[in-house]
Amino acid sequence: MSGASWLEIVVFFFFVLLAISTPLLGNYMARVYGEGKAPGGRFFLPIERFTYKVCRIDPKSEQTSPRRTPPGPRCSRPCHTTCAPR
Repeated sequence: MSGASWLEIVVFFFFVLLAISTPLLGNYMARVYGEGKAPGGRFFLPIERFTYKVCRIDPKSEQTSPRRTPPGPRCSRPCHTTCAPR
């Protein structure tokens, strides 16, 4: 088989997998972001709780960006410049 034939097979299977997984993934995301229970919660919830506990994060508090990201280097230069050590 030539390289073009292999590429055609790979592209075909990619689109077949995409067509199959889109409704399944869409339903899963609707359940996760909705009010109902998401499938896999019994498996992932203990992992999530453990991660929050190890990182000392309160899951009930608001998760804003400054709380989730570690502080960066302090710099007196404007924000659009880098603070490389000299």
